[in-house]
Amino acid sequence: MKVRSYISSDEDQIQELAKKHDIAVPEYGELLVAEDNDGKIVGIINLRTVIMIEPFISDNPMATEKLFDEAMLRLKIKRAPIIRAFIKDNNLDLTEKVGFNEVFKEEKIVEKIIEPLTEHEIFKLRERQFKTNTKIN
Repeated sequence: MKVRSYISSDEDQIQELAKKHDIAVPEYGELLVAEDNDGKIVGIINLRTVIMIEPFISDNPMATEKLFDEAMLRLKIKRAPIIRAFIKDNNLDLTEKVGFNEVFKEEKIVEKIIEPLTEHEIFKLRERQFKTNTKIN
């Protein structure tokens, strides 16, 4: 048994293994494979950095929007690739409206891929930092 990094020739075996276990093949991250002595892939594990939002609560719609917008800005600054959040059933529609996708139906975990800062967002951020004489970490 040997564990090694994924190579493109593994694709067919990985697709077959994922289908057998009813999961999607990971699209990003560092994929490791377990290969038996005959060269058959018998296991995979994917490593990736994910930021969790926990908790995110608000009694006021305006506060909800402002908290979310500020969090998204800070995550873009940090170049966070993906965020996930635990949610309750009654919030699924809301999370879908702001770009989250349900990834694990049983656990009610949603995720959102974070796009890099746009030039306009960078300009607004610098303008805000200048006006307030602060730096966002």
